[in-house]
Amino acid sequence: AIDCYHISYYASTPSSPGRITSNLRKNSGFHLVSSGPPGIEPGSEAVHAVRLVKDGAHIQLQVDGKVIIDWTDDGKRYGPALGDGKIGLRQMQWTTALYRNLRVHELRAEGETEGAGRR
Repeated sequence: AIDCYHISYYASTPSSPGRITSNLRKNSGFHLVSSGPPGIEPGSEAVHAVRLVKDGAHIQLQVDGKVIIDWTDDGKRYGPALGDGKIGLRQMQWTTALYRNLRVHELRAEGETEGAGRR
């Protein structure tokens, strides 16, 4: 019942040890709106750089500089495009992952001053 976008870019479950896609879903409704290649290969122990940008209705996810998801919400098919809100990280019980250097920035157009960003 939560309105949000969520991206699965790494999945390895006991029943599916190496899913071959990354998925972007829009909730509520669990609508699969975009798929791409896996962001992180199952079993990887490397350090990965993940970059997520949400600029208005446009969402792009990059892993190690490679674009994994690149989608723009048309605001029609699955309801209005979602605006600002909160960020959450969810990890399945059998997933082992560590996070470091998490930074969240407000987007600014060229020439904008701090505090004058977009949603």
